[in-house]
Amino acid sequence: MAGRIRTIKPETLSDPKAARLSDAAWRLWISSWTLADDLGQLPADPVWLSCQVFWIDRRNCTPIIAELTASGLVRPYSVNGDPYLEIAGWKKHQKINRPSGARYPSPPTLTEGSLPPTTTTTFDLLPSTNTAAAAGFDFEAVYVLYPRKGDGKAKGIERLSRQVTSAQAYEQVLTAAQHYADKISAEQTPLQYVKRFDTWCNGHWRDYIDGPHIVESKRTGAASKSNHREPMPHGAGDNGEF
Repeated sequence: MAGRIRTIKPETLSDPKAARLSDAAWRLWISSWTLADDLGQLPADPVWLSCQVFWIDRRNCTPIIAELTASGLVRPYSVNGDPYLEIAGWKKHQKINRPSGARYPSPPTLTEGSLPPTTTTTFDLLPSTNTAAAAGFDFEAVYVLYPRKGDGKAKGIERLSRQVTSAQAYEQVLTAAQHYADKISAEQTPLQYVKRFDTWCNGHWRDYIDGPHIVESKRTGAASKSNHREPMPHGAGDNGEF
């Protein structure tokens, strides 16, 4: 495992956003400092992060990344289809002598240091516009949060670009992706029952804006793994994909 020596300041423990993190999210957040380059950027591939941070008890890092994103502590982005994270408030956390520069690609629209301290969310940086193209909304970031990879990415992003035309809608679709990832993780839903990305982007994301809607077992109170599945006929997209 590669990493760099970083500083953890005492006031980190009193950060209200950090205090609300789950144990796994706290571990990934702190670990990301050592994995990041000197500009606060690192790969966001969930498998790679699991190998680096949870190398004894492998974890699904997709919902953990979603938690950190929702808290405003990291910002997902993509370059040439590869996912990355930018640590919010990097200069606030780290004072680096003789920085070595970027090891990983920088965000396409935001450069290092452009993120404000963690009191401001990513959505405060979005321009006010009526078109997704003009706003430069990063729909790759939605795909980074989504729990099923490899199916319908291009078509899903195309569908989102037609539906998401404001900063508010972009915030909602990011929140919905996090909620859906939380639901899949909590219910331990098998991959074959997770909606294809393009199907979910066909308007189904709106069903998850308000919460993950986790189904709990009446007998145990735990999230059900066998009594709930996404309805295949009604959950299909335009051509019946799932």
